[in-house]
Amino acid sequence: MQFWKDAIRMIYEGKPPRHPIAIALHDASKVAQVSPYHLKRIIDARDVELSSPAHLNMDTLFAHAESTSSTLNYILLSILGLSSSETYSHAASHLGVAQTLTTLLRALPYHASKGTMVIPASMTANHHVSQEEVFRRGPDANGIQDAVYEFATVANDHLLTAREMLKEGQRHRVPRAVMPVFLNAVRDFDALAS
Repeated sequence: MQFWKDAIRMIYEGKPPRHPIAIALHDASKVAQVSPYHLKRIIDARDVELSSPAHLNMDTLFAHAESTSSTLNYILLSILGLSSSETYSHAASHLGVAQTLTTLLRALPYHASKGTMVIPASMTANHHVSQEEVFRRGPDANGIQDAVYEFATVANDHLLTAREMLKEGQRHRVPRAVMPVFLNAVRDFDALAS
């Protein structure tokens, strides 16, 4: 992660490292108001995730989602020149939480096979889920289906909130200007529907 921390500093000093992503970020930062704060926030959150991938409760997971997926959405709004809209930013926050939760749900079998539980311990405890049993039995573990359902419901609630916020005052249509950011929600709706 140190490479990326140094790369962000170098990008904003006008000397990006010779790396395709760093060069693209440098170019984007010249055209749009991409804040180094947002990029550093994502890197710092990913750094923490490497050392501690599990979450004890939904609050810590929401904070992680805000620092990663939601922050990326803020960057996208900034590139489109829409970061000053409180409504769009708030909707982007909810979308980011939904994106994180949906991604974790989709990756649950993989993480479980590696001995990591992505659903917070407080939620699995509510459904009497033994993490060890999930690691051994997968979807047949007692209570895991209920925990997954509750987790997916939280993700869906955030998607619905984001959509309703965008539609409010727009004759029940998502504004065209924000479509590039919020079209990602289609993938999440599909994943949650299945």
